[in-house]
Amino acid sequence: GAVDIERPLHADHEDRGNRILPFAGKAYLASEDIKDGISRLMDAVNVDIDGDKITYNSTSFEQARDLKAKIIQWVPVEDNVNVSIVMDDASTKTGLGEGALKDLKVGDVVQFERVGFARLDEIKDNELVFYYAHK
Repeated sequence: GAVDIERPLHADHEDRGNRILPFAGKAYLASEDIKDGISRLMDAVNVDIDGDKITYNSTSFEQARDLKAKIIQWVPVEDNVNVSIVMDDASTKTGLGEGALKDLKVGDVVQFERVGFARLDEIKDNELVFYYAHK
């Protein structure tokens, strides 16, 4: 069954509270993160990766740390949204974001794990368009 994963709104400022991320056991991962061995899905579970097969290992963060597991970003298959970020060099990065992004309003600023801060500029039918602000 599904579980709720509690994640901090800001990794460096726990006082800002948490967000809830529903997780039913299926996640999208960036292809560059899929390396054989044990990895930790950020704030969730430890998994064993063997080629294109990924299986549950454990839940303990301490075990992941002891095994020097790589911590990787993930997005739940069941709850996500298409995201485009227009960068400061006018290039565009695209990907998937957590479904909670759908609750944002134009002008809101969020922090993306691998990019930095970006401002929501446009809400389309199946895509949110952001403009990069800073690291």
